[in-house]
Amino acid sequence: MLELMHEDSSNGNNKKLSIALGSSRRLQGMLDEVLDLSRVESKHWKLSPKRREILPLLNRVVLAFESFLVKKNIRFEYNADALRGLVINIDEDKFEKIINNLIYNSIKFNRESGWIRVTGLRTERAVIIKVEDSGVGIPENELEFVFDRFYQSEINRKT
Repeated sequence: MLELMHEDSSNGNNKKLSIALGSSRRLQGMLDEVLDLSRVESKHWKLSPKRREILPLLNRVVLAFESFLVKKNIRFEYNADALRGLVINIDEDKFEKIINNLIYNSIKFNRESGWIRVTGLRTERAVIIKVEDSGVGIPENELEFVFDRFYQSEINRKT
């Protein structure tokens, strides 16, 4: 319904409807993630790879954070030129969720006037997407828990 209202809106309400539409899409994304977690646990989760050029996918995900980065006053560096023209088998949905999560957490656990750097690299046998930031990081003694579903670092609880 928001999409229809957005299409038919006058300029005065267009910005507010855009914000509401973006919020509803993020909420839908979160709901989809919860459902995905349920599928993973029930072993009904499958990859659906297709041949795609990776750079347009990465650009779409990374550049969606621009306004959020400006709002949080975080300097952003992005360089994925090494991936130009590279076609790989990839599950777009899973890739997008992973990159979204990495960048969102880099923003969430960063400081104002901090920085985030996203770099796309390729080797003969691999594609590497590096997300680095000036945030608090994960203490070394907690790294072993990074993939535990409900684990939350003490540092993150204070943020």
